[in-house]
Amino acid sequence: MPVHSPARPGIDSVHLLRCLEVLMVECSVTRAAARLNVSQTTMSHALARLRQVFGDPLLIKRAGGMAPTSRGLELRAQVGTVLRGLERMLEGPAVFTPGLARMRFTMMLPEFVEPLLAPALISRLERDAPGVEVEFRAPDPVRAFELLAQGTVDLRLGYWPTTATGLHYKMLSRERLVCIARRRHPRIRGGIDVEDFLAARHVRIHRERTSVSMNAVDHAVAKLAAKLHVAVRVPNAYGLAHVVSRSLLIGIVTERLARHLRGIFPLQVVPVPLAVPERRTALYWHERTHREEPHRWFRSLITGIARDL
Repeated sequence: MPVHSPARPGIDSVHLLRCLEVLMVECSVTRAAARLNVSQTTMSHALARLRQVFGDPLLIKRAGGMAPTSRGLELRAQVGTVLRGLERMLEGPAVFTPGLARMRFTMMLPEFVEPLLAPALISRLERDAPGVEVEFRAPDPVRAFELLAQGTVDLRLGYWPTTATGLHYKMLSRERLVCIARRRHPRIRGGIDVEDFLAARHVRIHRERTSVSMNAVDHAVAKLAAKLHVAVRVPNAYGLAHVVSRSLLIGIVTERLARHLRGIFPLQVVPVPLAVPERRTALYWHERTHREEPHRWFRSLITGIARDL
């Protein structure tokens, strides 16, 4: 409604709407003034302003009192909805209760993190927030920022050397890369030297773009004027471990993931015989969800799980 005032228009406009609502209900300036605890003169001035703004008398005299005009009746049906909406806005967001929440979070996870984080996260949600759904998406570093900004993805786990404007992040882990090989590998017994590492056939998780960690490995190998023979590419970490445990191929994963896979498959874990940097994993989210209570709760949940893995 185009209610305007030269002084403090927001507050005066709301006050006028309240006056309008009460006037239309009471059909009396005197009773409306008493209900809002203002003087009769103040209420008369409010009615005069309302008549000017809406170009209508709004209330007209009749025998025994006053009655709304057709325009007044139309406004009475609208003003209550407007005022209740304003009240809800001023009350602020409802208190977030995880156990009662019905919502979905979309996360982009690297292959090395999902097998560790996903089961622990689902277990916690089943216990504490059964109405919360999670969608896991494959890593896409090229479009990740765009998807976060659009709201298509809520969180990204991974690593960017520099953080784009509009993003927040929290570092979750730093861990070394290791080799995994079958437990009774004929050439690997508790360790692998550079010569055998370069000569071995490797298995990797398939991605359209090589991950930062695998780029680091390839860079270290290139310094030796060599190139690894990647013989097999698989869709995920479990596929990698399955191939390694049944062949002479070796794979490279993070140390925590290697320990996890060793508990499922007959594998041995040995150091990578090259100087490669630790793999870093951070949690990224966009400014638009930074202060939202459900998102703050979910980020805290992810951070706690990652710390305990």
